[in-house]
Amino acid sequence: MTIEESGKLPTGIKVSGLTQGYGNREVLKDFSLDVPDRSIVALAGPNGAGKTTLMRTIATLLKPKAGSIVVLGHDIAAKQGRNELRRNLGYLPQDFTADNKLTVKEYVEYSLWMRGFSKIKIEAASEVAIDRVGLSQTKHVKLRELSGGMRQRAGIAAATAGDPDLLILDEPTSGLDPEQRSQFREVLRSLDSRLVLISTHLIEDVASLADYLVVISDGNLAYAGSADILREGDRSIEALERIYVNLMRAGQ
Repeated sequence: MTIEESGKLPTGIKVSGLTQGYGNREVLKDFSLDVPDRSIVALAGPNGAGKTTLMRTIATLLKPKAGSIVVLGHDIAAKQGRNELRRNLGYLPQDFTADNKLTVKEYVEYSLWMRGFSKIKIEAASEVAIDRVGLSQTKHVKLRELSGGMRQRAGIAAATAGDPDLLILDEPTSGLDPEQRSQFREVLRSLDSRLVLISTHLIEDVASLADYLVVISDGNLAYAGSADILREGDRSIEALERIYVNLMRAGQ
């Protein structure tokens, strides 16, 4: 079912005929996708399916080899469209790197400065973002002194600071324990962000968070539709995994 057929929400991201890859290796070829605005959209699929490549392209870090992408009304092929989107974009890569000499507070403030926030707004927005990931007591600690899980939470704080219109999170719960994953889900639900695109291999995160589910298998779109498919009937992890595998196979 397409977004237009659902009759519920306008399109937030429209990918049309996208070809993307690295060198001569194509990861996505003639890939098209519509996802609804004002939703939490889960992007699922096996390793190497093309999830990260798609997210990096939507985040304007990779230029499409062919095709077009319009995000929240911004055509990312145009310089003005890219710049406007970047000011309203929070992005957490799968393996994010940061200057380890920075403290948590400095890192979050820097991310807001990069997006054009004023000094007054930076101070307030950084405090909110740090507090909601539970790092207020360590905000003056340098990133290099944090555990892996705490560094990941600092990355989440930086990405979500200021409640950007578009939030792109690639495997954000990596390195988090079950309690921290639960806290992360609460953080996402509390945001005023307009559209959230999240990649995860934890199907239970998808079932508990997502409004809309996109499954990619071997660079192809296997499923795009309501995430309610994961919330019907048996909700055990085993049952969710069976549904997930069946969705991938249907797209092959």
